[in-house]
Amino acid sequence: MIKRRGLVIQLLILVGFICMASISVVNAQEPTQIVSLNLGGFILGVPGVEYQNNIDDSAAWAIRGNYMSIGTGDWKWSATGVGGSYKGFFSPTAPAGGYWDVGVDILMMKAEYKYTTLTSKTETASSTFFAPGAGAGYQWLFENFGVSAGAKIVYFAGSIEIAGTKLPLSGVTPGGVLQLGYAW
Repeated sequence: MIKRRGLVIQLLILVGFICMASISVVNAQEPTQIVSLNLGGFILGVPGVEYQNNIDDSAAWAIRGNYMSIGTGDWKWSATGVGGSYKGFFSPTAPAGGYWDVGVDILMMKAEYKYTTLTSKTETASSTFFAPGAGAGYQWLFENFGVSAGAKIVYFAGSIEIAGTKLPLSGVTPGGVLQLGYAW
């Protein structure tokens, strides 16, 4: 668990370094980069951070880091991961305006099961999951403050073997996007 937390911290430091290195000169031109936090993710227990950089006036690329942790009864699940996406804008106003995106995330999933028998034994396992997805939304810019809202759909593909059972954890899940960020 310490290694995963270290990975998340390193990823946040890397994103911060990229952002700071990119702020070399601030002038009167329109922002072309945004670093944002997924506020919706923080509320739902799946926080993430994203760095977006324009390719041109109608497209951008983004990299992100994700973390998830949830416990239900005898089960405890957590995941850390990184991903990237391509964003196309419906009009040449990037990074503001309506957009669509496609991307993929790679997640290291960890499961923990605590037996409720007299032994109080705990079993853990981990596995790598792939999560391609697509979405659409709208991004507003207010000076250097950015707000993005949208919807996405993600297909998780992977399985994990724990407690003597192989659990295929694949399927489609919808999601929402509510990000707050800084643009420059």
